[in-house]
Amino acid sequence: MNVLNTYVDSLITTVAPYSGSIINNVVYFINSITYLVIAALVIIFLITSTFMVNGIVRSLRDDFKAMMNIFRSDMEIIMCIALIMLLISLYSHWGSQLLEFN
Repeated sequence: MNVLNTYVDSLITTVAPYSGSIINNVVYFINSITYLVIAALVIIFLITSTFMVNGIVRSLRDDFKAMMNIFRSDMEIIMCIALIMLLISLYSHWGSQLLEFN
């Protein structure tokens, strides 16, 4: 048990100077994923809107019903998760800039 404690203590001492860069890389990675998810959702929305405007589906009314059904189904959960990720990303970005400003 004492050997394990010594190993953990030496590991913490070794890793501690790098923890800031590790945390920054994790936040950057999460932000990148967030922006990719938001970009994918925007592209899907634009493609869906193009289908609606061009009238590929029979009527615009049916298209709106289909869109509403998408937002009422399980996609609503994905949209809420994407919105929460976007807000976290913006908060972390603005928060870091405010800390640099002060």
